[in-house]
Amino acid sequence: MNRFKINYISDLLNGKLSLEGYNHILSVVGYYTKLNQWSVSVIMTEKNRDSKWEKEDYEELLQQYFEWLLVKGKLNYIHKVPDSYRSYYFLQLLMSFISDKIAEYQKTTGVSYSAIKRIALEILEERFRKEEREEKVFWSESAMVLEDVMAAPDLDECIRSLPRVAITEKIKHLKPHVKNCLLSIFEVYQFPIEQETLIASVYKLFDQSQFHKTEFQSQGSNVELETEAGKNYKPQIDSLVLNLSAIDCQIFLSYLFENDPPSLELLASKFKLPKSTLYSKITGFKKKIAAVYIPVNQDDGVRFIKKIQNALDKIANK
Repeated sequence: MNRFKINYISDLLNGKLSLEGYNHILSVVGYYTKLNQWSVSVIMTEKNRDSKWEKEDYEELLQQYFEWLLVKGKLNYIHKVPDSYRSYYFLQLLMSFISDKIAEYQKTTGVSYSAIKRIALEILEERFRKEEREEKVFWSESAMVLEDVMAAPDLDECIRSLPRVAITEKIKHLKPHVKNCLLSIFEVYQFPIEQETLIASVYKLFDQSQFHKTEFQSQGSNVELETEAGKNYKPQIDSLVLNLSAIDCQIFLSYLFENDPPSLELLASKFKLPKSTLYSKITGFKKKIAAVYIPVNQDDGVRFIKKIQNALDKIANK
């Protein structure tokens, strides 16, 4: 099950989604979540890094998707999309929603302070020396008297020259980097360091600006390419209208691009064709639309459908 069924999409649009339809859409969302290996801690930001997807997570994700569709007005133009194309279109909307979630996480969170703190404390407990004084916790690499802290140099100044860890999408495991940061700090600063000050210093050694810049540039490039593609579609449109007659185009415009299309019986009478022939023509054209191009997002899909309509209009009115 890897496609949204058209009848359930129609039920959703009409506000009549059944439990069966809801479970179907939930299953498809779950399928693509697993297929694309979306991280639950990125998509569901309240989850910690090591969490696994649970049934309630998929249900919450689906509810957020429905809310996103409504709030963003993503379904306003779906009635212009041919029925057989709606499954692909609805899937592209899901991908756009997930892209928004990931971009939001990357821009606002990156590597969070809480994640660095949790990992740093694990490493400190494993191999560094812990001492307490006046309800504060101090850490050092070796045994030292706490009075030495009074003569310690400025920590920020000492770590200024240490190399930064550039956070990119390629980094999958933070622990080795956090450990290296701790070792580097104690190499240049051989005094006990108060726990929160130490963790803040480790966090400073993670450079997230490169990550955000890269993501922004990457997304910007994609948007630019998508916009350029949306201005043309010539190969796809030429393929769709190849060998179509004016009558064919009038049929498709009458049935596929009307808010309230007539019945096949009325069309058969109007164009003096058997219903079976009419059905075969319409079904075949809908399959061609679905086959020649899958839009990258909602706006791209609307532009593509509009281009099809314009191309059909030109041939129909020759």
